Formats: sequence, C-alpha cells, structure tokens
Amino acid sequence: SQIAGNIVADNFDKVTRMRKRRHSSINSFIGVMYGISAGLAFALSISYSILNFISSIFNTFPHKFINDLGVFVGQPPNTMFIVEFFIVVILFMHAFVAGTALKVGDGGKLIHGLHHFIGIVWLISITIVGTNVIVSHLLF
Repeated sequence: SQIAGNIVADNFDKVTRMRKRRHSSINSFIGVMYGISAGLAFALSISYSILNFISSIFNTFPHKFINDLGVFVGQPPNTMFIVEFFIVVILFMHAFVAGTALKVGDGGKLIHGLHHFIGIVWLISITIVGTNVIVSHLLF
C-alpha cells in the first residue's frame, strides 16, 4: 500500500506540474494573440490612412493633369468605402479565428471563446480609433 501511495502521489504531482505549464503557455499564447491583433489593426489602419491621404492629394489635381502624367495613384472616392469594409471584415475574421484558437488551446468549450473574440474586437477598435486620431493630426 505504501508503494501504491507513492505512485499515486508522484502521478498527482506530475499532473499538477503539467497543468501549471499548460496554463502558463496558454497565458503566453493569449498575450501573443492580443498583440498580433493590435499590430494587425495598427498596420491596416495606418495603411488605410496613408491611402486616404494620397487619394485626397490626387483628387485635388485636375484629371487632365493626371492623364498627362500617365500615372494614377489615387483611389476613386467610392472605392475607399470598399477598402474600409474589407479591412473591417478581415479584422473581424481575425478576431473570430483568434478567439476560437485561444479557446481550443485552453481546452474549454468553443462558445466560451466569445469573451476573447469580444476582447479582441474592442482592442482592434481602440487601436484603429487611436491610430486614426494620431494620423489625422500628423498628415492632415
């Protein structure tokens, strides 16, 4: 009985250490996913702001002058909404996939990944608004 008790105690200790390592790695994974989400939102937001700035510059030129140059870099105003829509769709899909991946890595039910999805959406929203405020003061 002493040997069986030692085996059970060793196994319990191993399981406890393994759970602590998994919890630690999941917390690191959560930080990485939130950081990637903020970085992606910042990169797409700054790219959209620069595209909008360049488009506004080229839209002030007369079309004859632009045609004489032979290069048209600016986007028509009606396509800027489509670009913005695609950025939002990409970021929402990323938030959904990241929230699902976090919950799969954690080992819980997938429906409980919604709180990560909502947290990532808020992080993305705050990052985009902050980036737009900063860029609007710098560029315009």
